[in-house]
Amino acid sequence: MRGMTDSEGGQDRSKPEEGATANVEKVKKTPVLRWRPDGGTVRELDPVLVERKLTLSVNGRTLTQINYTPGSERELIFGFLRTEGYLKNADEVLSLTMNGSDALVQMAVLREPGDPGPLPPLKWDPHVIRRHAKALLSRSELFRITGNVHSALLVRGEQVLAFGEDMGRFNAIDKCVGCALLRGEPLRDCALLTSGRLPLGMVMKAANAGIPLIVSRSAPTSAALAFAARYGLQIVGFARGEGMNIYGGS
Repeated sequence: MRGMTDSEGGQDRSKPEEGATANVEKVKKTPVLRWRPDGGTVRELDPVLVERKLTLSVNGRTLTQINYTPGSERELIFGFLRTEGYLKNADEVLSLTMNGSDALVQMAVLREPGDPGPLPPLKWDPHVIRRHAKALLSRSELFRITGNVHSALLVRGEQVLAFGEDMGRFNAIDKCVGCALLRGEPLRDCALLTSGRLPLGMVMKAANAGIPLIVSRSAPTSAALAFAARYGLQIVGFARGEGMNIYGGS
C-alpha cells in the first residue's frame, strides 16, 4: 500500500461532489435547559442533528427504508446497493430519481445478494492505519457540532479515497463506499475505517464491497469474527490511542 498523507501533500479525494447536497440542512437549533453541577441552569439553543427517512425502490420493488442524516443521498444509495450485494459497478444503475423521500432506481438486472467470495490478502502498515484512525473523528464537522454522527473512511495506503458521516454507522459506510464507487475506485486494495462497533452486518458490508480490511475504534462480535475468518477479511479493533487489536493474527 503506497501513497501520501493529506498533511504531506497527498491527494485527498474523500469529499463528495459539490452541488446537490451542499445546502442541505443537517442541523437545527433547539432550546434546552442546561443544568450545571452547582445546581444552576441556563437556557441555550443547542444544535441537533436532522433525521430523515428515505424509501429505496429498485425496478418497482421496495428494498428498504433508511433513517439517515440529509446529504450525499446519491452516495448513500449506490453504497447501500454495493454493500448489500445488489450491484458490483455503478454503471449497472440506469437511472436514479429522487421524488421527495422516495428514491427510485432503475437497473438492467437487480442482483440477488449471495456469497461475497474470498477476499484477497492485503499487506498493510499498522502505523499508517493508526494515523488514519486518529484522524477519523476529527474529519467530521458534524460530529464536532452535534456529537451525534458516525464516520467512515476509505483509504489506500496513506491516500484518503472517501469519507462518509451519518447518524447511522451503516449509513456512514454506505456513503463512503458509494463515493468511491461513483468515482470508479477499485476497492480490493483498500481499508475501511469506522467509528462504530463491528457486528456481523458491518463486516458483511465490507465483504460485499470487496474490501479486505475493516478497522474500528470499537470491537467486533464473535459472529463478525467467524464470518471474517471464512472469507479472509482482516479485522482490527480498538484502533485508538497508541495501539490496536489485530484479530485472527491478521
